[in-house]
Amino acid sequence: MKSQEIDNLMQLVLDSWSFDQEHYAHSVGNTESEKLAFAAGHVNDHINESTGRISRIIGEAQHTGVFDSEPLRQDPRRIVVNGLRLAAVLGISAEELVADIHAWAKKYKSPTR
Repeated sequence: MKSQEIDNLMQLVLDSWSFDQEHYAHSVGNTESEKLAFAAGHVNDHINESTGRISRIIGEAQHTGVFDSEPLRQDPRRIVVNGLRLAAVLGISAEELVADIHAWAKKYKSPTR
C-alpha cells in the first residue's frame, strides 16, 4: 500500500472520529499534553475493546470446541482505524508509518521467503 493511500485513510479517520470539545466536552483537557493523553487513552480503550472481544470468543472456542469467527469480522477494521488514529494523534505521518512497517517487516522476514 502506498503512503498516499494510508494518508487518505488517516484523513478519513480523523474527519470521521475527531477528538474535540464538541464530541468530548468534559474529557479532552485544556493543554496539548492533556489532549494528547486523553486521545491516546481513548484510542487504547477502543483497541482494548476489540482485543477483549477477540480473547473472549477464542476463549469460549477453546472450552467448547466451537469457533464462530463471524463476530470478529468487525475487529480488524476497528483495530486498523484506531491504529491510524493513534498514529495521527502521535504525529506519525503516513509516509513514516509505511516506512516503519516496511523496515519492521524486513527485520523479521524469513530469508527462505
